[in-house]
Amino acid sequence: MNPSLPNVLYITTHDQGIAAACYAKYGPGASVKMHTPNTDALASNGAMLTTHFGTAPQCSPARSSLITGLLPHENGLVGLTHRGFKITDPEKTILNHFNNHGYKTMLVGFQHEVQGEGTKIGYQEIFGRRKRMCHQLLDDVDDAMEKVVSANERGQPAWLSIGAKEVHLSWEKFIDKSQVFSPNDVEVPGYLPDTPKIRKHLGAFYGALESYDDFLGKVFSLLDQKGLMENTIIIVTTDHGIAHPRAKGTLYDPGNHDLMIWSWKGHIPRGKKIHSLLSSVDFAPTICELCKIPAAGHYRGKSYASLLLSREMEEQTEIREYVFTELTYHDIYNPMRAVRTKKLKYIKVFEPSISLVDSIPGDIMRGPSYKEWVRKGTNTTREAEELFDLVDDPLEEHNLAGDPAHANHLASLREVLERMLEQTKDPLKDGAPYPCPEGARINNHGEFNHIPPAPVMSWWSRFRRKIKK
Repeated sequence: MNPSLPNVLYITTHDQGIAAACYAKYGPGASVKMHTPNTDALASNGAMLTTHFGTAPQCSPARSSLITGLLPHENGLVGLTHRGFKITDPEKTILNHFNNHGYKTMLVGFQHEVQGEGTKIGYQEIFGRRKRMCHQLLDDVDDAMEKVVSANERGQPAWLSIGAKEVHLSWEKFIDKSQVFSPNDVEVPGYLPDTPKIRKHLGAFYGALESYDDFLGKVFSLLDQKGLMENTIIIVTTDHGIAHPRAKGTLYDPGNHDLMIWSWKGHIPRGKKIHSLLSSVDFAPTICELCKIPAAGHYRGKSYASLLLSREMEEQTEIREYVFTELTYHDIYNPMRAVRTKKLKYIKVFEPSISLVDSIPGDIMRGPSYKEWVRKGTNTTREAEELFDLVDDPLEEHNLAGDPAHANHLASLREVLERMLEQTKDPLKDGAPYPCPEGARINNHGEFNHIPPAPVMSWWSRFRRKIKK
């Protein structure tokens, strides 16, 4: 074991997209009105990736790419784990890879890459089982960091993952009323109608986001108190976009454009911004290179370690021309594939008979943003092929697939996507339905609008949650 190897602190949350004040210039869904001082400080002390995209707009598949370096249809996790979908070969996770190279791997809180124990995907030790909320996890974080200290004293580096659910719907349930922002103090992203109900809903999201950010600050303080800040690579990221229509559950940018912030004291320049086009499949080879571990041979992604370590503060170097995103199963079978460049995006919809209104994930359907979006009729159309000019049309409202002036762009990106489907042996490459794995559960297409309302908490449950805080 090599005591000089860095520790890894890998923090993920649910459904955050780029929601942080420091990302306000880089796309819809972020705003300077968001109160995220600890996230912003981490970006100031490290590097933020401004054009980083997840591979999928829903939880389990998106997270699977981060820990396997593969697209979801390559690693098998094309749906949600609690519905019976699985990574085909758990030995291919980054956790098992780091285990094999001498790291102690631990998890605090929530993961969504396997149903049940995180040990199934390689974590050696779990803290905070069945705990998901930030206020429940701090003691477990403290205990886990003590294990990191002990491992380091034995000459063993450690990987510590922390997962929290704070910014997943329903935000109103996860915070006190006093934490909800005023409707006047939020910014409505351009892909949603600006209505009082949506502003009120966003006020709860801003409150949940602030609560999560406060937790991050406490985690970083613990790391510093235990003397671990000097030799720990910190990564803060999320799985996919915010739970709104035209965001989570879609292949439009608000569904896949994700924050990714790195900090490593003395190695990554402070205040660096990387504007290169990057994918979440690039995470695994990157962390391997930084930790001086050979990359696994199966990785689809490319390392951007050199971009993180360079002295260029506004990094523009490109290591890839395209990123690929996909959706197969969420509540229903809704297969789509997309390829994106810096300027253009092409989306292939394999079941265009399913309207965009009816394909929205169930948790969003229960919320006011969905109802207001449907009522206003905002951006609800869907075609079998979609082509967008992301420079002139950043909200992806004007489909150019039928425009003869863009026929060459359409043909070129269609060919790129078809080539990727062939290379990765995607079952959709020949147009046949993607087979549902044995034991997995999905809704029939006629069931997606019949979702029971979220349970209402009793006054006693609300009181108990309040006193626990």
